[in-house]
Amino acid sequence: MNRALGLGINFIDTAPLYGKGESERRIGKALKGKRHEVFLATAVMRGDPYTYDNTIRSVEDSLKRLGTDYVDLIQMHELDRDNAEIVKTIPAFLKLKEQGKLRAIGGNAADPALLVPFIRIYRRFRDGTQSLARKRSIISRIRCRGTYICAANFPTIQSESCSGIWN
Repeated sequence: MNRALGLGINFIDTAPLYGKGESERRIGKALKGKRHEVFLATAVMRGDPYTYDNTIRSVEDSLKRLGTDYVDLIQMHELDRDNAEIVKTIPAFLKLKEQGKLRAIGGNAADPALLVPFIRIYRRFRDGTQSLARKRSIISRIRCRGTYICAANFPTIQSESCSGIWN
């Protein structure tokens, strides 16, 4: 980890699933006193059902293992067609973001089309409104072709394992 930081690597992506939390523990130990030098990402996983309480607990547990009071990016891992899971998870993410524990919220999916409902639901909760973004507008920004795409509202979208990040 020190060598990577020394070479200029400053994006670290982990998850509770990696080594049953051991990856987060090791990264937290390695980043002691250096947290400000990196962009740190982790995820909530399917291992626990996606609910409001499980999401809060998962993030809090990750923060403890990582030895930090915030992460730069939290991702809802392996989005699928179950919008009910998204509806339960997004409010927890927004609450944690309001508390300063999350800087950005994202999701990832094997199929870029699965990001569309995530974005729509996220915007609905974030804005406190029932009006949803036009589907065509969103889809035009989620064209994954094997390279990173940057768009004003959706930086860092990648194919194979499509991801999106929203502030």
